Amino acid sequence: MKTDKSLEDAKFLTLAIYALVFVALCGLLIIFLLLPLVNKHKIVASNLASQNLINQSIQNVLNQSQAMLDELISENNQTLTHFDTAFKKERFVEFAGDFFEVVQLEEQNITQTEPYLKALFHLKAKIKTPNDLYAFIEALNEYDNVIKIVFPFELKINQDKIDMDLNFKVYSSK
Repeated sequence: MKTDKSLEDAKFLTLAIYALVFVALCGLLIIFLLLPLVNKHKIVASNLASQNLINQSIQNVLNQSQAMLDELISENNQTLTHFDTAFKKERFVEFAGDFFEVVQLEEQNITQTEPYLKALFHLKAKIKTPNDLYAFIEALNEYDNVIKIVFPFELKINQDKIDMDLNFKVYSSK
């Protein structure tokens, strides 16, 4: 019987060199295939870091704006409430009657367009002293609507009273 001599004929050193060359070629192939991916990953990571910085700065600006908005809302809550109230002509005549005598209120046509301008009125009244007018102007700050007096207005002395003609604008969101 013949003995198996295949192991003796095998050149282990040659096989080891071929295996090492094969592993080296596979390693080089993997490196050359991964190198562009690593470069792309670096670029994407850099872009992501840049975008995160931009997002953070925008978030900071947004937070500051929100804080300013909250502060403005808290400071101007009464005005905003007045802004949402519908104007009632009869209620205003009663209000003006607390300061003036013979109150006449006429609605005018709006000739200019302003945001939230709802009405333009002409007020005629008689007052005893200019102090009544000053008190009326101060009380407008507490009135239910946002009202802007259009300057100039007329004051004419008529016997013991002062005739007053003034225009005012009513602003509302309704």
